[in-house]
Amino acid sequence: EKFLKTKGFYQVRVRLHSVNNTYIIAIIELAPVEKDKIFDSLMMLEISSELEKIGFDYVTLDLKGYKMGNLNRF
Repeated sequence: EKFLKTKGFYQVRVRLHSVNNTYIIAIIELAPVEKDKIFDSLMMLEISSELEKIGFDYVTLDLKGYKMGNLNRF
């Protein structure tokens, strides 16, 4: 989340999701007004590279966006 904030995202959450203790997935949630910013090709590459460096196998975007309490759905 700190990295994404340095890239100009304000309301952001990165959720960690594990699948069968095999894959670690970063699920990025953004405020609706910030979604357009992430779809830049270079931005997506930079974000995925940075999150993979710290151990995530996959990096995804939650298309529903940021919502308090989203972690409770898993």
